Amino acid sequence: MNAARRRTYCQVPSQQRGVMTLTLAALMLAITAFLAISVDTGRLFLEKRTLQRQADLAALETSLTYCRDQSLDDDGLFSVAQAALASNRNNFRGSAEGIEVTLGEISSVDDGNGGSIKQFTASADGKAVQVTLSRTIRASLFGSVLPSGSQTITIEAQGAAEACQPVASLHLRSNLLNVDSSQSALLNGVLGGLLGTTLNLSVAQWDGLLDTNLNLLSYLDALAVDLGISAGDYDSVLNADVSLGDLLDVGADVLELGGNTAAVSAFRDLVLAIPGATPLISLGELLEVQTGAPEAALDIGLQAMQLVQGTIQLANSKSAIAADIPINLLGLAGATVKLQVTDPPRLMATGNPKLAADAPYGGDAIFVRSAQVRTFISLDLPIVGATLNTLLSLVNDNPLLSGVAGTVSSLLSLDILGVLQGLSCVVYCDIQRDLLDIEVLSSPRLDILLEAGSGDGRVTDYDCDGEDKALDALANSSAVSVLVGSLGSDMNDAATNAFDEASPSVEPIPILDIGTKRVRYQCTLLLICWTEYWDGSAWDGDPSAAERDAFSGGGLGLSLDSDLLAGSETLNFANNPSDDYLPEFGVDPIDEAYQSVDTQSLIDNLEGDLLGLNLEFYAPTNSGDGITGNALGGLLFLVGSAANALTGAVEAIITSTLSPLLTAIINQLLDALGVSLAETEVGAAMTCESDRVKLVM
Repeated sequence: MNAARRRTYCQVPSQQRGVMTLTLAALMLAITAFLAISVDTGRLFLEKRTLQRQADLAALETSLTYCRDQSLDDDGLFSVAQAALASNRNNFRGSAEGIEVTLGEISSVDDGNGGSIKQFTASADGKAVQVTLSRTIRASLFGSVLPSGSQTITIEAQGAAEACQPVASLHLRSNLLNVDSSQSALLNGVLGGLLGTTLNLSVAQWDGLLDTNLNLLSYLDALAVDLGISAGDYDSVLNADVSLGDLLDVGADVLELGGNTAAVSAFRDLVLAIPGATPLISLGELLEVQTGAPEAALDIGLQAMQLVQGTIQLANSKSAIAADIPINLLGLAGATVKLQVTDPPRLMATGNPKLAADAPYGGDAIFVRSAQVRTFISLDLPIVGATLNTLLSLVNDNPLLSGVAGTVSSLLSLDILGVLQGLSCVVYCDIQRDLLDIEVLSSPRLDILLEAGSGDGRVTDYDCDGEDKALDALANSSAVSVLVGSLGSDMNDAATNAFDEASPSVEPIPILDIGTKRVRYQCTLLLICWTEYWDGSAWDGDPSAAERDAFSGGGLGLSLDSDLLAGSETLNFANNPSDDYLPEFGVDPIDEAYQSVDTQSLIDNLEGDLLGLNLEFYAPTNSGDGITGNALGGLLFLVGSAANALTGAVEAIITSTLSPLLTAIINQLLDALGVSLAETEVGAAMTCESDRVKLVM
């Protein structure tokens, strides 16, 4: 029995060894197969990548050669590509039959998702070159052991490059041409408010920023070093999130090399004043550079003042700080002014105008825009003082009061007591009536919300004909939205609603309150008569104790919700009468070269709306119309000389108050922000044939 056990025990390892041998054999086959797949896949990938690199290099060299000698025919282009692929240079191991060179042009096609894709089209008039390489290689290093199947495979690669392409830029010009002491204080107040801090730059420092240009290429190179980004990777630099302090500090370092001490000191003082909680921003939100644009497209000047304004406005749009503007800077009193940047500007854009013209609203668009700014003003109307007293005298004038009272009574069927003393009683009488009581509100507050939309310009066409060149840009002036009335229960509530809501709504403010008081006129048999007033719980002989039912007879309200449409015009830039009007790329346009949409009517309409407000009467709150949205009832139109005189008097007061306010906002506040309601000023520069080559596909 023990021997049997030993025999069974000894037989098990022999069986296991057989299974293990089979398993190991299968595993070795699997490993060999995976090894073959891995080796072949890696080899094919390297072959494909090498071929692609060779195609790209051949396309770059051929397109650059053609740019410099556009008399080359197909054979000449083929010779250039073949020379670039020679074994002593790029070691193309295919045959001459595997080289194909095509002349054509690159266009931008809408991808249907708001972007664009590049497309090569063969054309004898084009300046782009596409090189197609093909090469036959072994399909697999292990192919010889296979019983059947293809032993070779053909791989192919294409590269497209272009040179002598046009390059253009659009610029927005700052509304400020020079700074005096008053503008310096306003700039400190406005831009400091947007940052949530206090600025104290001098006139010389602001002027230094206006008079200084910063080379964008040098600036991006310095910023790349500061951020630890590889040299030449400008897309990463433009899209990197950077603190405002770092952006300005690097700008100061670059300007310091040029010796502009006023601008450098301005940058340094700004860096010291920036709060620590300021959000990160990226330059790509201010500067538009076409994807894949050559380095030469960045060799352009950027005004230091625009960089300061733009970066501060961009930071404000991300922080949602509503800046408090000191009213003394605007020459106002009894007012609160706040503003916020809701959409940052795009100061400059560069790229190939041909691609931009193909798809003006696509991913290769060349466009600039001004900032979109929302301005809130809360105005305390009693600042008109004596004029308001004049209105009080006016509405209490008997003929006018009786005219309004009669009109209100007839329209609203109010049981209004006119002249109580004119009543006579032969016998005992007890007469109860509503006595009309008109009041001008003791402290009305008028809210104004002014939203200046972004003005923009974008390239839509270009033309290069010998020495003549032209560039078309569609420019849109700023659209303006104006709300006037009440935005909240008090100033703080109104400011919160103005900036927290995407589309704030406005309620009319009650200018006149047509209320009533309940009175009782009694006489005894002895003709002893007296008047009593209802105080809410009992009759009282003291008129001052009378309970007043506000707006029971309606009221006079003021509100405005107006949208002023933007102007639009195609601007044509040409090197006529001189090259200064459409300079070569990288040269700043002269002042006279800037063009704008002529929309002075926009300002005229804005002033007309604000200074010609239509005041309207409202029905009583107890008229049964079911309207309970505000203290005033439903809209009701009063006519007649009395109503016209009353509304005319109120309009005169409102317009005399709003006129200086509007002037201050338009002429000072928005200009300090670089925002113009009247126009969008755009300048342009273009080089028709840039001796630069770039890979595009």
